[in-house]
Amino acid sequence: IHDVAIQKLGGTFAIDRAGVVGADGPTHHGAFDLAFLGMVPGFTLSAPANQQDLKSELEQAVRSGRPWAIRFPRGSGPESSDMSLSAHGVRVLQEVPSPQVIVVALGMSAGRAQAAVRLADPGASAVTLLGVIRAKPISAELVRRLDACPSAKVLVIEDGSLRGGFGQALCALLSARSARPVLAGYGDHFVPQGAPAVLEDLEGVSVQALTGKIAGLLNEKAH
Repeated sequence: IHDVAIQKLGGTFAIDRAGVVGADGPTHHGAFDLAFLGMVPGFTLSAPANQQDLKSELEQAVRSGRPWAIRFPRGSGPESSDMSLSAHGVRVLQEVPSPQVIVVALGMSAGRAQAAVRLADPGASAVTLLGVIRAKPISAELVRRLDACPSAKVLVIEDGSLRGGFGQALCALLSARSARPVLAGYGDHFVPQGAPAVLEDLEGVSVQALTGKIAGLLNEKAH
């Protein structure tokens, strides 16, 4: 805040261990960065979904001359995506006309979201899936897409604390909807030590948990 943000200097913060990190435990889970960095004026906050996104965001951050933070998980991730990224940081991973459900997945959660959508909507006829790599500023394109389908249920997924996170910030920008977006992320507590897959299931962001959430939204719409 003192040395970069207030002065609007070109500081690039590369933050590893986004999301759950397993054996490192509560001291090292990347649960709160989306919330506390999202409050700092003038910051751009990136959440790459793959290695190519990370490379591109890092290059843009350094060139920008602005305060910029990039969060990425521990370990490895996919090299790239078959789907192109818009200029506003939105990737259309599945699109259907008049969707019953729109899933918005931030950063690396897009991979689990894709698997969950395939299981919950095997006919690829009811769910639109959008991947997002910028948590701040929130893309005007994303807001327009959601506002254009006011009757669709919306599920927002992030690997971080729900309190003060990306999903809450997105909800504040949306026009009035027939249903409040459902948010999937970490609860208001310290995530314990454990295997990442187990912790993701505990926090409701695993493939299995997301499949249940999407299927529930589809069934709710059908009724």
